[in-house]
Amino acid sequence: MKKKKKKKKEEEEEEEEEEEEEEEEEKKKKKRRRRGRRRRRRRRRRRRRRRRRRRRRGGGGGGGGGGGGGGGGGGGGGEEEEEEEEEEEEEEEEEEEEEEEEEGREEEEEEEGGGGGGGGGGGGGGGRRKEKKKKKKKKKKKEEEKKKKEEEKKKKKNTVTEK
Repeated sequence: MKKKKKKKKEEEEEEEEEEEEEEEEEKKKKKRRRRGRRRRRRRRRRRRRRRRRRRRRGGGGGGGGGGGGGGGGGGGGGEEEEEEEEEEEEEEEEEEEEEEEEEGREEEEEEEGGGGGGGGGGGGGGGRRKEKKKKKKKKKKKEEEKKKKEEEKKKKKNTVTEK
């Protein structure tokens, strides 16, 4: 009798252990599946973001800029855009989990960013080209102001001599 009881107990314990192992394996499978889903979602998000950025920038890979596309690249050198994209990809990998809210915000930005040169668009830091453009604009403005001042001075002198 005692031997039979012992055998039964041992068998029950073995069965319980097997069941626990099976449950653990199932949990692992679920985790793997979830991980796969997350990865796919992340990839999709990254692709969407890249497309949006390209649209905003206007310019494709190297050389020619697209029509009025948006800030940053538009017509910028190819290498510069690639570098920017690499940096942005690294940032995205660090952020990993992002809510759909941010996606919504980015869509709004895309709508604002279209018109002409810069508005809203441009994505990340913009890079060297953007900085150069800004400097040129500033220089031009200063020169124009100088010219205006000189013209005003001349006008004043002329009016004085006429009197």
